[in-house]
Amino acid sequence: MLSTEQHAKAGISSQWRSSDAQASPSITRFGKHVLCSHFQPVVSLSMQRAVGYEALLRGTTADDSLVFPAEIFAGLRTEERRRLDHLTHQLHLNNFQGLVDAPHWHFLNMTSEDFLEARHARPGQSLGDLLARMN
Repeated sequence: MLSTEQHAKAGISSQWRSSDAQASPSITRFGKHVLCSHFQPVVSLSMQRAVGYEALLRGTTADDSLVFPAEIFAGLRTEERRRLDHLTHQLHLNNFQGLVDAPHWHFLNMTSEDFLEARHARPGQSLGDLLARMN
């Protein structure tokens, strides 16, 4: 389980976690970076409440220095970028499950390549396949 300090660093406040959730948010490694999810509330002005959470990528180095997502993606070849993008989608979806008590939308950032390449993705590798496995 992650400590309260690690949850705070990942951007997950304890009030967002479901009281019955047994799994703690996951982190993963990509190259020299440790990756985790940060969930930013998306507020509806008409409903005057949070209606969902946008998943944002946060990364650190071995010495716990924060790294911007642009730095993590910088210099990657196309295939590596696709792999990292797929990994971050999986990370965010896994972390979102069970973290929010009430039903909320999950906003997941995607590149235009995700949409264009979905038609050519290998079986089981598209975001649609990932979402189907989560249900």
